[in-house]
Amino acid sequence: MTTTDTSTDPAAPNGPTADSPDDAAILGPRALAGALITVAAVALAARFAQPSPIWGREAVDVALANLPLDRLPDALRHAGGPPLWIVVLHGWEAVAGTGDAALRALSGMFSVATIPVAWMLGRRLGGPRGGKSVGTYLALLAALSPCLLRYGSDAGPASMVILLTALGAVFLLDVVATPTPLRFIALALCTAGLLWTDYWTATVVAGAALAVGAVRRASRSGGPAPDRLHRRAATAALAAIAAGAATFALWLPVLWFQLSKAGTPWGDRVRPATVVTTAVMELNGGPTLLVFVTVPLLVIGIFGRRGNERSVNLDFHGNPDARGPAATLGVGFVLAAALSLATGTTFVSADSVAYLVPYLSLVALGVARFTGRSRWVAIAAVSAISIVTLSAAFGDARSQVRPALDAIAQTTDGPGLIVACPDQVGPSLYRSAPRRFRVLRYPDLRPADAIDWVGYDARMANADPTSVASEVRTAAAGRPVFVVIGRGYRGGGGCSGLIAALGAQSAGRIILEADVDEYRESMRVYEFRAL
Repeated sequence: MTTTDTSTDPAAPNGPTADSPDDAAILGPRALAGALITVAAVALAARFAQPSPIWGREAVDVALANLPLDRLPDALRHAGGPPLWIVVLHGWEAVAGTGDAALRALSGMFSVATIPVAWMLGRRLGGPRGGKSVGTYLALLAALSPCLLRYGSDAGPASMVILLTALGAVFLLDVVATPTPLRFIALALCTAGLLWTDYWTATVVAGAALAVGAVRRASRSGGPAPDRLHRRAATAALAAIAAGAATFALWLPVLWFQLSKAGTPWGDRVRPATVVTTAVMELNGGPTLLVFVTVPLLVIGIFGRRGNERSVNLDFHGNPDARGPAATLGVGFVLAAALSLATGTTFVSADSVAYLVPYLSLVALGVARFTGRSRWVAIAAVSAISIVTLSAAFGDARSQVRPALDAIAQTTDGPGLIVACPDQVGPSLYRSAPRRFRVLRYPDLRPADAIDWVGYDARMANADPTSVASEVRTAAAGRPVFVVIGRGYRGGGGCSGLIAALGAQSAGRIILEADVDEYRESMRVYEFRAL
């Protein structure tokens, strides 16, 4: 790869990514293309075969979806998050049932639907000359994305966010190209859908709006007819985004309550660099080798120009095709970092999914900048490492809840009391525990299916483990007590005190050790008899 400025090189291609004669076989030789299509098909099927039980935030969302819809706003004031995904999941439960596979199938379908939408987006990004190649590469990257596989097998809102982001990008480009009433409405609905599904999507919406604003400003109002038409189209796109965003005003009172009374007590505000590294790692399926392939391709997608078969030139004027997704991604990262610092909220890996579509779009544009065998090597490299990462993502042991409950069930044939400490480990246990067990959360000993984030830090700090142990003894009524301690959660400082207080009343023993190396949600289980 060379780094010469080709902006004045008459021999360099000047237009958007162009399909050349060697693009007849876009995915390379037939053997390579066949292998990639086969693996992509397997990856699609894997979305519907996740062996790990529903856990963590998934379990919270499922519990919320079980509520009557008129109770949802108040429940979300305490649980956090906007309502659209919960409403959609509520409707899906009525059709498909409440089993793990049935609930996750909705996310799987959203994930699969993202792939043809990615193809349509790539066709528009690449334009008439390079759209076929970019569309194919973006669809392939989506099919092999470890991030999309993970969240496509998760009963949470992430796959819906990714699909809405891709649809929104398609409709945005369509409105900018040729505004029509239907396209305007579609873009407004996608904008509203994103904001009502995930708060962090506001950063992507703002990034897209700023990109369109730059197009509008560059088009002179008093200039030639094409400029005036382009300016009107950009104005229509901005109006559609604004119309969709305006609907969110209805939810602002709940959002303000969540921010002022709850916040994000599961984590601290983060530095700007942490936002970027967290997002890039998550978009590549974690800290994997895939990062070292996609990030260079992303840079090439933004600045690359085709060279010869062995090189790609870098033009720091930028690739015109990449300006939209690059602005969306860059502004999104900057706004996410600013919001975290300004509001004191944390930014975790799951918050990164809104950036997957612009990220993969830039990677696809980067692949399309290569020619001939160099392009096939780029495709093979990103695909091979994606496949390895996919296998790890599919085999990801998410929660130790099943071994924990198996260990509990083996110690008693009768009923028992399970105390989840801290409460953040409770939803996983509550959903999967046999009905003969009562599952309560520490410290308020309420049903463990939900987490109340309002006043969370103060409640945890003021909890008296000795008093809680006495209440546990009363609630147990002579039945065995099992305390499940989730490792790595904030707010778990009182759990050791609870174990000590219960141990003073009855001898306890560890029946399962937390396996922090194997599980993302690991659990240690204590048994106490005859309380």
